[in-house]
Amino acid sequence: MSKIKNKKKFLFTHYKITIFFILILFFIFFFQSYKNNIITNLINYINDKSIAYGLILDKVEVIGTKETSKKSIISLFDEDINKSIFLISLNEFKSIIIKKPWVKKLKIKIDYPSTILIEIEEKIPLAIYKKENQYFYVSQTGKIIEEIKDINNESLIVVSGEGSLDKLVKLLKNLKRIKNFNINSAIFIGNRRWDIIIENELYIKLPEKNYVLALNNLLDVLAKVDKINYDLIEFVDLRIPKKAIVRFYNNDNLDIFNNNKL
Repeated sequence: MSKIKNKKKFLFTHYKITIFFILILFFIFFFQSYKNNIITNLINYINDKSIAYGLILDKVEVIGTKETSKKSIISLFDEDINKSIFLISLNEFKSIIIKKPWVKKLKIKIDYPSTILIEIEEKIPLAIYKKENQYFYVSQTGKIIEEIKDINNESLIVVSGEGSLDKLVKLLKNLKRIKNFNINSAIFIGNRRWDIIIENELYIKLPEKNYVLALNNLLDVLAKVDKINYDLIEFVDLRIPKKAIVRFYNNDNLDIFNNNKL
């Protein structure tokens, strides 16, 4: 008899729990519907009042762009034209625009009564990275910006070789310490050292360490020579300390640090 009573008691308790959860779910559903209704009415009220006072989005103005398409930014707001200026999430648009390749940072604000103003600061390319037959702009931090479609009119230094992007910023910082020195391209060799080509198409093999000192010594020697036929030179090798070996296309070698002439 007690077992029957316990079973009935268990079923009754289970029934009460089930009813309790059903009531909670019903309350949540009712509250959410009521809440959504309140929010919808509030949005409609704000939009109506904004229209009445001319506080609706009428224009998007973008300044500071050169590489970034203004049209591509303005088109992001197409669905918000004639919408209350107060109902537009500026932070949401900012998070989208900042992902564009050339955008370094930006400010976005409302220029009342009906304009959104976007001020953009773009990245300045430091160099060009070559990978196989593709070329890419590289930022001041050594990161790829985007691919270059036409390389013919570019004057930035071109770097290549495995690991070159990681060492590029340091290389150019060091080379700034050399006066009257222009570099056309640099190849990172064996993930440990650089070969460079300077403006007169002279190919130079740099040592792993102290390459600034080695280059300064080389340029001092070259400055003392009136005329140099660079077409005869295959490369200059600075990898051996205190030596600059000139390799000619006829396989002759000359240590210009010892001879002090070409």
